[in-house]
Amino acid sequence: AVVHTLTQTLHDRVRTNRNRDTITEAEQQKLRETTIGVAGLSVGSNVLTALSLMGQYQHLKIADADELSLSNLNRLQASLTDIGAPKTTLAARGIYERDPEAEVAVFAEGLNEQNLHDFLDGVDIIFDEIDDVSMKARLRLAARERKLPVIMMTDCGDSGILDIERYDLDANQALFHGRLDDAELDSLLGARPDRDKWLQLVAKIIGLEHVPSRLLKSFPKIGHELAGAPQLGTAAMVSGGIGAYVARMIALGVPLKTGKIPLIVEANILKDYEGE
Repeated sequence: AVVHTLTQTLHDRVRTNRNRDTITEAEQQKLRETTIGVAGLSVGSNVLTALSLMGQYQHLKIADADELSLSNLNRLQASLTDIGAPKTTLAARGIYERDPEAEVAVFAEGLNEQNLHDFLDGVDIIFDEIDDVSMKARLRLAARERKLPVIMMTDCGDSGILDIERYDLDANQALFHGRLDDAELDSLLGARPDRDKWLQLVAKIIGLEHVPSRLLKSFPKIGHELAGAPQLGTAAMVSGGIGAYVARMIALGVPLKTGKIPLIVEANILKDYEGE
């Protein structure tokens, strides 16, 4: 398809017109100049969509080694015709079709020890949405060295869990809010843990106290009856929107809470909800 578009200045002005005055023009310009890195494109793809929809970010870095599969279509905005395509290709395509002048650096091999520092070069805010817990630790170590904030959105049943780690404000902050001890961190940075150890570490990082009982019961089935942890598209979409909001507040210098913040949708909506 050949599409005639406005010049970049007019394109930006018209496309962000309905953002006014929730986001001022000065804030919009600040956000355009902010570079976001998104590692992992399951929940991360929903984060990217939310980031790009409002025309705020023109400088993005994305990393994921996977191709789209049929089982991804319960939470990724794609179609049957996209199956087999790299997730990074689909994500970049969606961004460019909304903003042809965007700059998207694609790491189609995913995040690894060899490209981690290249991925972080020039980035202002990082989203960690990867499954590899060892790489999660390495990413945080590198972010702390560079004094970069890390946001992690975990879709959890019908809800989500937000992690905000402000290494830009405190370079001595413990990784994962101190939820892992030194021996556990060392085990992550060494050989890849076996399945049972992986589940234990993931449980400590997520915080079992925030996991709905129905989802909790599925954890022992991962790798046997289940290919992975259950994920819902509704939770991924909510997580994407909240993640984009947090990135905007960080970029604009708005004071935020830090730590692990459960976002329990059911507690605010269900009439007879009781915390488990």
